[in-house]
Amino acid sequence: MRDFTLGRLRVSAVVERAGPTRPTWLLPDAAPEALERHREWLAPHFLDEKGRLLQSIHAFVLRAPGMTLVLNEIHMLDGLNQTVMIAAADRRISKDGKYHGTYRKLFPIPYLNGAISYFGLASYFDSSGKEKKLWEWLPAFITKQAGTPDLRTFCRSLHEGLENFFPSQLLADKVSGFQICGYNDRFIPEYWFLTNIRNMAGPYPSEIKSFYKAPAPHFIQNDARRNFNWDGEDPASCKNGIQIYRNGDFRGHVAASEHLDAILGQLWDQFPDAFQRPSTLSEYAEYVRYKLEFIAGLYKTWARDAIIGRPIDVLAWSADARNRNIRSFRLPDRA
Repeated sequence: MRDFTLGRLRVSAVVERAGPTRPTWLLPDAAPEALERHREWLAPHFLDEKGRLLQSIHAFVLRAPGMTLVLNEIHMLDGLNQTVMIAAADRRISKDGKYHGTYRKLFPIPYLNGAISYFGLASYFDSSGKEKKLWEWLPAFITKQAGTPDLRTFCRSLHEGLENFFPSQLLADKVSGFQICGYNDRFIPEYWFLTNIRNMAGPYPSEIKSFYKAPAPHFIQNDARRNFNWDGEDPASCKNGIQIYRNGDFRGHVAASEHLDAILGQLWDQFPDAFQRPSTLSEYAEYVRYKLEFIAGLYKTWARDAIIGRPIDVLAWSADARNRNIRSFRLPDRA
């Protein structure tokens, strides 16, 4: 029996016994002449050429992909002339919905003033039984790509490298994705996305492929133009605002993160004397960590399986395109 997919769930049969049996073993009144009247739709899947029923005694196993929280935010403070960019991720690795370990999912790309994070598939065992770990492969890949001139080149190399790292038959069965951010030579923020997901059904992937879709620069190609009226040339033409990219367990993002943004925004707008907006790079980073730690707390306290958990890693950058200056900041781990 073949596996099949329902949304984010993979359904597999664990067969105890299968094969041809006498029809009367299960259906005492199933005389041969009665079965022959229904041969057209019973054969060949349920009835063989000798008139025996093909029966299977089995159980079904439901498998859910490992979940995570990865987040990128781009804050436009003076159009694209002054921006803050933040990347964050939790460290909890899950397999089939269960805890597998605590490892980093967010890594800096220092030579591009950016970072990469991953969600979904994190490791697998090769034919020799050795575990191939994405949290070890990615830092080595980043180091090997030192000198790469831009994110476009980096993402294309990543695309090629991942096709060699993950077997296609594994990707056909597991969700995998990467969020890549950084600054280009004009000191304008970029966000790239690479995944094998093709379609979503609500918060869950409904269609995945055995290969990654070509990476694309979602922010400068689409969202900056559509959401903030950027003309594609003048940084000052871009409206101020915040662009947020979330992946992983969308239940946590949608149910908690968006509402937290709305609540805090309302407090800052209505009570500016009592509640202070983030203004420094470290405060922006703390704000993002607070949101993800809040979600992790919800999972720890109330979820049946705590598939998201602390610690939270946060990297942040601020850029001044006029003066061609970038500052970076890494939020220290909590004691």
